[in-house]
Amino acid sequence: MKKFETTKLFYNKYLYKLTLRNSLSPIFRDKNLSFARQVLDKLQHKYEHGERLIFELGIREKPITEDNFLDSKKLYKIFSKCDDYKLRVQGNSISIYSNDKNWLTTISDTVCATSLELFYEPDTKFIEELNSNSILITQDIGYQFKVTLGQRKGSSEFGKWAENNPTLVKVGPILKEELANLGFVNGMYFYARDERILQLCQLMLSNIRRIDKLVVKSNLDK
Repeated sequence: MKKFETTKLFYNKYLYKLTLRNSLSPIFRDKNLSFARQVLDKLQHKYEHGERLIFELGIREKPITEDNFLDSKKLYKIFSKCDDYKLRVQGNSISIYSNDKNWLTTISDTVCATSLELFYEPDTKFIEELNSNSILITQDIGYQFKVTLGQRKGSSEFGKWAENNPTLVKVGPILKEELANLGFVNGMYFYARDERILQLCQLMLSNIRRIDKLVVKSNLDK
């Protein structure tokens, strides 16, 4: 299992993330445990009668290994006894978000070690600096804020201003192109030098979805 440092809260709330692979991951989508229970009950019947374990997903049939089935049963029991967590399913991967490291450790110790993929946790020295609008970075990049844009089209006026003021804002080439062509910029971002420049950007743009403050870890160590 690969381990990484949490530098930004997951979903503005969670400090820890555990990702594992299991071909039955889709049954836990949206924390729909009643559906998961139905699927597991059907598979349990097959398991007890020595039948091949098959998960029927729409018109598709997916073969399930015994390890994946048994791990899914364990996950169901663990999820059923806790409320404050979030699940995200992508294909056969399931990511579990929580602020309880011990709870996630229990999960990683319970399932097959070969199914474990990733684990994120914060550096304890900087855990108090993590909040819903902060990102920890290793070194100062000369900009204090990351500004993420929303679902509207870009502004060519702002694009021209950014092009002429690279010390005030840092805009990547793809965003520059979309701004110039009035393309959609949803999820794209740029960096603003300081709070005064950020306020100026807010006056020019009505399509700001999110603002994160960049916290330099090397400055916190001083």
